[in-house]
Amino acid sequence: MSIMMYVRPADPKAKLVHPVSGRLPATGGDWLADQFTFRLLQDRAILIEVKPPVSAALSPPAADPGPDAPPPPAPVETKADAKKDGK
Repeated sequence: MSIMMYVRPADPKAKLVHPVSGRLPATGGDWLADQFTFRLLQDRAILIEVKPPVSAALSPPAADPGPDAPPPPAPVETKADAKKDGK
């Protein structure tokens, strides 16, 4: 597994492309933590950033079933559950 790091360009107008991770957006993105990235950090062409949290506003709201909605289905017992119970 490769280690990734969230970076952004020091100059938003810079067009930076990683040989493996691809183009770096002006707002930043995940890049492979390798010698290429470390060299750009050393040259101060990119900066390490804290990855922004995924906004709850971007995800669609859960539908409210309302008071007249049927109850959710009961969980189904599997063979693994039966073995745990000793059946």
